[in-house]
Amino acid sequence: MLTPTLTATAHPLPFMPVRIVVEGENCYKIPLTGRRAQEGETFIIDAETWDDLRARNVLPATWTIKGGGRGYVATTSKLSVSTDTGLQPNTPRYLARMATGARDDQVVLFRNHNPRDLRLQNLHVVDWNEGLDMPSKRGWKKRNKAN
Repeated sequence: MLTPTLTATAHPLPFMPVRIVVEGENCYKIPLTGRRAQEGETFIIDAETWDDLRARNVLPATWTIKGGGRGYVATTSKLSVSTDTGLQPNTPRYLARMATGARDDQVVLFRNHNPRDLRLQNLHVVDWNEGLDMPSKRGWKKRNKAN
């Protein structure tokens, strides 16, 4: 059995994505790693989106939780080379932003409020100013550079 890889020269993935069906859509269940991720914690993403990102060679091998609150699915290490235009190198990449192609001046919102559900139907991209008007328990902090 072949181990999936990012590219012919990349390291093999340390896991095998589990194909599942969620609301009639083909998805993958992917494990999270790192100190903020609980044992056995996973996220889901559309199979088509995951396969497209892998084909474009922009996916690292492992994912963790970064950011405040419940946290967001992000790369476990900082990428030394920016794979997305307009983003700073040496910063972790948030998978929701990668999946939607959100620009630096946009915010990705989760329709069902679950940051582990990265299916495109759950992700909603809005301009930063529109996102500021969204209700929040603690309010919005001053805008930082997107990563």
